[in-house]
Amino acid sequence: MVVAIATATVVAMASQNRKLFLNKVTNCKGYENSTLNWYDVTIERDPTTKDFTFSLKLRVIKEVSTKLEIEFNVWKCDAAGSLDSCEYFIKGMKNKNICQIISQKHTFWSPFVEHFQPPLRCPIKPGVYESKKVPFQSSLVQLFPGNSFWKSQMKGFDNGLIISCAETDLKVNTERHG
Repeated sequence: MVVAIATATVVAMASQNRKLFLNKVTNCKGYENSTLNWYDVTIERDPTTKDFTFSLKLRVIKEVSTKLEIEFNVWKCDAAGSLDSCEYFIKGMKNKNICQIISQKHTFWSPFVEHFQPPLRCPIKPGVYESKKVPFQSSLVQLFPGNSFWKSQMKGFDNGLIISCAETDLKVNTERHG
C-alpha cells in the first residue's frame, strides 16, 4: 500500500488488541521542493512473520554539510484527532550531531539508515537515496496508548537554515473483545 506524499492513505498495523493507522506521511506545506524531499513511502506486510516493512525515497537537491540538525515535535490529540485537543508531547527536541551519529550501529535508527542505497553519509551528496524494506516490529504498536491520535513533524536544518520538513499523522485504536 502506498502512502504518497500529500495523500492521506490509511494503513493498519495490528498487534494484539491494538491497531495503528498511518493516515499521512507528507512534506510540510511549502516544503515540497526543499533540499531534502521525502517521497514514495510504501508499507508492506510480510505474510509469514506478519511484521511490516516500509520503504521510501529521499531526493537531495544540493549537498548537505556535516552540520545537519534535526528537530522533532510530537503532539498527542484526542482519539478523533481534533486539532483543538492536541498538546505537545515532545516540543522542539533537537539533535545537532546527526552526522556524528548517523552511522552508529545498534541504535533505534540504524535499521532505517542501514537500508539506504546508496549509503547515507555526511556530507550528503545530491541524488536519490532509497531505503527499502525497513523492518517495523508490530509489537512496537503496544508502546502507543490506545485510542489516541498522534501528529509529528521533523525538520532538517543545515547551517541553521531549514532544508526539510516532514509530517505524519497516526491513530491508535484499542480493539474490544467479548
